[in-house]
Amino acid sequence: MIQAPSYYPTVESKTFFISEHASHDYIAGGVKAIFSVRPSLDLRVEGFVFQPHTEILANEFNLPAYDINNAWSARYYIGSGSLVYSSPLGPISLSANYYEARENQWSFLFNFGYLIYNKRFLKK
Repeated sequence: MIQAPSYYPTVESKTFFISEHASHDYIAGGVKAIFSVRPSLDLRVEGFVFQPHTEILANEFNLPAYDINNAWSARYYIGSGSLVYSSPLGPISLSANYYEARENQWSFLFNFGYLIYNKRFLKK
C-alpha cells in the first residue's frame, strides 16, 4: 500500500501517510484561494476532494485487497486554512487542517521558515 500512488495536496499532508489516500486509480482535485489581508499578511484557503476508483483494503492475511464491488463509492475531503506572515527572516504561518479520512480529523500547525522535502526514498 505504501508504494501505491498517494494524494498529498497540502504541505502538512506530506508529513504523514493516509492509507485511504493511496490508490492505483483515482481522480482528485481542488481549489486554492489567497487573499492579501495586508502587504505582508495572507489568508490562504484550500479545499480538495479525493475519489478513488477502487480502494486498497487489507484482507485477513494483511495483504492488499481491492474492493471492486464498490467502485467509486468512497470520497474523502481535505480542507486547509492558513494565515501567513512574510517576515524579513522567513514566512511564519498558522494553519488549521481537516482530513476526513484520518482518525484525528483536525490538526493545527505553527511553522516558522520553509518546509523542505527530500526526494522520495521509495521508487515507483
